[in-house]
Amino acid sequence: MILQVFGSPWVDKNKCNALNMVYQYADFLGLPVQKAKFKVYDNKEMYVPNPEMVKQFIYRVRTPNGRARIKIAVETGASAGEVWHLD
Repeated sequence: MILQVFGSPWVDKNKCNALNMVYQYADFLGLPVQKAKFKVYDNKEMYVPNPEMVKQFIYRVRTPNGRARIKIAVETGASAGEVWHLD
């Protein structure tokens, strides 16, 4: 269960809460579980890729429609919902 929590795409605070639940459950069952050591970051800043990374990502998208939508999102700052509802 611990590996599943670490492998999840959750933010660190959610992982920490989930691990605490696993430890409490293991303690309830009387199972010895060694606590994992990892640092919890409370970083609310979004990751911003550089232009070269965006170019490489767009190059890997196979459909022209998908490339156009990604370019629109990058250039205009539109949300994913706004871009995907364009026809």
